[in-house]
Amino acid sequence: MIARILGAACAVILFAIPAPGFAAWKPAQPIRIIVPFAAGGPTDTVARIVAHEMADMLETPVYIDNISGGGGKTGVLRFLEDARDGHTLLMGHMGTHGAAPALNADLGYDPYKDFAPIGMAAGTPMVIAVARHIPARDLKQLGELLRKPGSKFRIAHAGRGSVSHAAALLFTSALSISPELVGYSGTGPALNDLVNGQVDVLIDQIVNIAPVVGTRKARPLAIVGDWRSNALPDVPTTRELGVEMKMDAWNGLFAKNGTPENQVATLHTALRYALDSPSVRARLIDLGASLPDEATGSPDALAHLVRDEVARWSAALFELRN
Repeated sequence: MIARILGAACAVILFAIPAPGFAAWKPAQPIRIIVPFAAGGPTDTVARIVAHEMADMLETPVYIDNISGGGGKTGVLRFLEDARDGHTLLMGHMGTHGAAPALNADLGYDPYKDFAPIGMAAGTPMVIAVARHIPARDLKQLGELLRKPGSKFRIAHAGRGSVSHAAALLFTSALSISPELVGYSGTGPALNDLVNGQVDVLIDQIVNIAPVVGTRKARPLAIVGDWRSNALPDVPTTRELGVEMKMDAWNGLFAKNGTPENQVATLHTALRYALDSPSVRARLIDLGASLPDEATGSPDALAHLVRDEVARWSAALFELRN
């Protein structure tokens, strides 16, 4: 899994270094990054933060194209249709490249074989949050409410195969409950309905949850996993609360399989340039993200992570897929 190196020293990369034996690649047109979710979600947030600095190094505009639907599947398939010359990229994540195969028998793409990994962008802890109208102040109280006879609680998620969908399934399994799961076209709409009280619970990445917690529009009950987050230091972990639930969300940048190695090398260097920018690091860390070093953020490391995540989630969610 992605390394936690929040205090690592920054190294500034000034020029793209192509793979040995290949000429340097320079973009011939603006770079399009497809985000397979609605604007305002955590993957969209990470993509927009790194895109500006990537544009500086590549000396060409880098813009975000949100194509939502199908828990990320719609945008991923559009990417595979449109990515022909290295100028269209995909910001994938644990859902599209890990959990989705376990949740979609007819996914339509192979997370490992159809892509050329460019590098890890950021890792983000998951947070269990409830709407303001929910009286529960901790997971124990929430569990009691959810198990109450006649309970009509609604847990939101960003769409089938998304990170929050996988999280919702793990959560309901861990607590042995069966509330209604409500799917959206991305985290942004799901979070909006949580804030407005149309749904009761959302389990999603801290990048998106922390800002609404700061404005008291939602209440966090737990960080999923073993480690507290600097962004929400007073929120306990599921491990502390005795709930067996672990998952690490991450975002990675991909080109299409078959993209020339010099293009992948240049794009990877641009991503590293962005992640080494003090302003980008500060913004991501303030949102609770963890940042990869060169080793954990390399194309090879991302390829191995995708392979391992597909195997892990296929085993973990096999009993839960419908």
